[in-house]
Amino acid sequence: MLGILIGIAFFATGTRVLCGRALDTLTPSILSVVVGVIYLGISAMSLSMADKQPPQAPPALAMVMLIVGVLSFGIGGGLSLARVLGLVGRAAYLAWLEDNPDLSTCRRRRRRSLPLAKEVDDD
Repeated sequence: MLGILIGIAFFATGTRVLCGRALDTLTPSILSVVVGVIYLGISAMSLSMADKQPPQAPPALAMVMLIVGVLSFGIGGGLSLARVLGLVGRAAYLAWLEDNPDLSTCRRRRRRSLPLAKEVDDD
């Protein structure tokens, strides 16, 4: 559940950056480092548990730990990539924000009301 909430937060932040409503990319980059390190730690622990399985553990536990380890490693690696891209593009993003004071690149979609039925005159 926490992973889903973190994903939603990163998606919302990414949308703000794309639309030019975020002030800087430094904070999301630092947060992706923190969350990425947590996921890489989960990956290391899971792969270690899959390798050194206790004798009384069920055989399927090793497979589950292997799957969790690989998925966590992928998520941690992806967050590391996001960190690098956020920090490398920071200067260009700040320059783009400075050059575009009126940021209307992403407008919220307005809900359209349904058209009212037209009255037909039968003369």
